[in-house]
Amino acid sequence: MRPRSIIGPVLLIVLGVVFLLSNLRPEFRFFDIAARFWPYLLIGWGGLRLIEVLIWFARGKLTPNCYMRGGEWTLVVFLCLAGSGMFFLARQDWRDGKPAFLRGIEVFGESFDFPVAEQKVAAPAGAFRLILDNQRGNARIVAADGNEIRVSGRKTIKALSRSEAEAGDKASALELISQGGAVLVRTNQERITGDRRISVDLEILLPKAASVEARGRYGDFDITGVNGNVDIGSDNAGVRVQNIGGNVRVETRRSDIVRAVAVKGSVELRGKGQDLELDGIGGPVTITAAYFGDMELRNLAKPLRIDADRNGTLQVECERLPGEIRMDLRNFTGSDIIGPFRLNAKSLDVQLGDVTQSVTISLDRGDVEYRPTKPPVAKADVRTRSGDIEFAAPAGAKFQLQAVANRGDIDNDFGDLFRVEARRQSEDRRDKRRTVTLSGSVGQGPSITLTTDRGVIRLRKSERTAAAAPKASEIKPQPLEVEKQ
Repeated sequence: MRPRSIIGPVLLIVLGVVFLLSNLRPEFRFFDIAARFWPYLLIGWGGLRLIEVLIWFARGKLTPNCYMRGGEWTLVVFLCLAGSGMFFLARQDWRDGKPAFLRGIEVFGESFDFPVAEQKVAAPAGAFRLILDNQRGNARIVAADGNEIRVSGRKTIKALSRSEAEAGDKASALELISQGGAVLVRTNQERITGDRRISVDLEILLPKAASVEARGRYGDFDITGVNGNVDIGSDNAGVRVQNIGGNVRVETRRSDIVRAVAVKGSVELRGKGQDLELDGIGGPVTITAAYFGDMELRNLAKPLRIDADRNGTLQVECERLPGEIRMDLRNFTGSDIIGPFRLNAKSLDVQLGDVTQSVTISLDRGDVEYRPTKPPVAKADVRTRSGDIEFAAPAGAKFQLQAVANRGDIDNDFGDLFRVEARRQSEDRRDKRRTVTLSGSVGQGPSITLTTDRGVIRLRKSERTAAAAPKASEIKPQPLEVEKQ
């Protein structure tokens, strides 16, 4: 009988781990990593086969059938072809609609710089729109006093020769067109044909009464001081807006950062990106974008709504944010929030300070620390399927508490003010699982409900520091009191 190989199970485990990482970590760049490191799979495969052959030989079980068969060699050939194809495709730049191997200059070309001569046009009277069409390149737009629009910048063309680059420069001449209540800025990059690639960096000075609409494929936008609305759409762009008198709307497929500071109107964000910073927003904030880096939100005067797919489900709502919210893929920290406050997430550790009105938190996985600094405390309903919950009551706070820890425990700083009960979840005495409940009140105040299906609940007094709180492993189980049926 041919000895069985462990190669098949190992391959299944590796593939399962890779797909699990891709599901749990959306920012995990599976294709890029597989395209670069796929030869390690061949090395590991060969190493395991060598170890198997040596073990079989040592046990005297080595037979001609122990060596690699035709099916394995076919799989190796398929893996080599697939890995080489992924590596080849990963090296291409698809942003212009075709890969680099179809554009010889991507490998052999040279970059040539050309100045963009300043153009200017009288701005339409009153409020008007500036429409910017710049497929590739950065744009800096600044509002100032005056009644003229001025555009200048620099153009970079990659070509096989200077003559080809100069021809491309002439074909893609900048146009500044006034049409009624709008001014159109066109870089005409689509006129470039053949093996040439162009990017245009622009500096635009315009009156404060303007609104801005900008579209592009690749390049950053920096907009300051306009009194109208700002609408930006791009495949890949960093966006920075400041001192905006109207509304801001941003949609990106990828971005390194979106930053909006001192916006009098609303802010609407869509798409995907890395980091996000909002500060001093006068209107409602709506975020239906997935940001996989750091999020910092401060001084929001109107309702905040977040509905994004970050590592699963993420929903956040509050009425105002005089304080601050900081968030990444694993942690959420918030303080000085005007509620009702609602947070729903798949996997997140939450630290929450002062909140008015009410608090509703629902997690599949994650720990929660609710630490208001002053009374009165807000009504709270905190639930996690797997994680610890800590509620630290400030001095003088009045509240009614109901805590339930399934398959966990409860640690109580308030002593006899609260009643602790424990009961087994099964009549089988060998089953150690139990449910612990804690209930009671400190004066007449809002209800605090804490529930964990697997974890420890801690009820603290604010005088105790977080460092003094015992770890879950240090908590001694309370005597088991089995309720009579």
